[in-house]
Amino acid sequence: MDTNFIKNFKNLTDSAMESSKTLESINTALIEKCAEANMQLATSLVEAGTAAADGLSDTKEMPDIISIQTGLLAKYNESMFDAAKSTAAIFNNARSEYQGWFEKGIEDIKSSTEIDNFYPFPADKIKKTARKTTRSA
Repeated sequence: MDTNFIKNFKNLTDSAMESSKTLESINTALIEKCAEANMQLATSLVEAGTAAADGLSDTKEMPDIISIQTGLLAKYNESMFDAAKSTAAIFNNARSEYQGWFEKGIEDIKSSTEIDNFYPFPADKIKKTARKTTRSA
């Protein structure tokens, strides 16, 4: 068998493995950032709930209770809005990383000699046989 075929196949698989590892690192970073954002949101919501519970334990007047509940809802709203902005920024950055990874892959394919001559045998040496047609009566 042609050694160029084996060399080209090895180069092609090495390139695919490198590309897979790059994609894996992008995905891992994205998951870590999302998990961190979720933990920040959970922490913020727990802190707001704890502060509201502390406030409710100290008061017995209805206007104060309504004020504490309004403050809790405002803190929840702020926390959710911050989490949404953070998540949008994370995914926007990931989008640009994915786009860069994809464009690099396309450029690698365009400049690859492995794809151009991957088939081990020259096309002009393949014999084409004519098919015999038989008629049935």
